[in-house]
Amino acid sequence: CKQAGIRVIMITGDAKQTAEAIARDVHIFTDQDHVPAFEGREFFALPESQQLEVLKTGNLVICRAEPADKQRLVKMLQSLNEIPAMTG
Repeated sequence: CKQAGIRVIMITGDAKQTAEAIARDVHIFTDQDHVPAFEGREFFALPESQQLEVLKTGNLVICRAEPADKQRLVKMLQSLNEIPAMTG
């Protein structure tokens, strides 16, 4: 993905530690990488300008997310002229 210029944002209902471990297991992050992981409520408690800045960075994990959070994140990414795709 990285070589193709694709960033991965994993959105899950899992607990933070579980989500971080899965992200490493599937190589979204290496063992050496700091995993930028936010719980859904933590992320959406940030000011919107800061949320958008976080979404502009590399790979990201958002855990303990609600179904509505996914729609909200897709709309935010589209507002940044990103082309989001979702599976699962």
